[in-house]
Amino acid sequence: MRAVLGGIAVLFVASVAGIFVGRAIAEKQLHGTRLEQRASVQLRLESDIRGIVRGSVFPDIPLWEPGGDNPRTVSEILPNGGILPLVSSGCEDCIDDVRALYHASKSIEESAARVIVVGNNVESTVQLEQAMKADEIRLSLYCDVTQVLHRDHHVLSTPCYFWIGEDGALNDFGGGKRSVEEFEDLVEKLQRANGGNDGENG
Repeated sequence: MRAVLGGIAVLFVASVAGIFVGRAIAEKQLHGTRLEQRASVQLRLESDIRGIVRGSVFPDIPLWEPGGDNPRTVSEILPNGGILPLVSSGCEDCIDDVRALYHASKSIEESAARVIVVGNNVESTVQLEQAMKADEIRLSLYCDVTQVLHRDHHVLSTPCYFWIGEDGALNDFGGGKRSVEEFEDLVEKLQRANGGNDGENG
């Protein structure tokens, strides 16, 4: 009887171990797939984009608040620079990125004031507004109503983000889904570049 019970115990332990090993392999494969997907989005973004160059002033495009009548330019909204993620409708990774960026900025001295989320059209902005309210994501939301980024600058891949410096120049941009930890690193770079001062933007 003991031998039988011992055999069952061994089989149980081996089964559990197999489950964890299988899960670890699956997670590693999934992580690899996500990195490949992000690399693909980044490659498309880098090859398609026009007139937006690291080290040059970011285009001072007009943006509208949801339901607003009068646009404001990027430099008016972010006079001290900040992070601008661009999202589109039907993009699950986009809302995941917005959620991750919100948690990252919230955890680092209220840096959320330095982040504006931009929908690439009216439809995506309406959908995003609903999703942000449902998830209690308190970030400023704007819409590229005239689709300047898409039409004039060929920003065709989402999710993506633009990191704008205090001088209005583009420090960096990236495409594809990112984690909270990666956005925390980005927000910390934003803080360091601004001497740790995260005063509210206009």
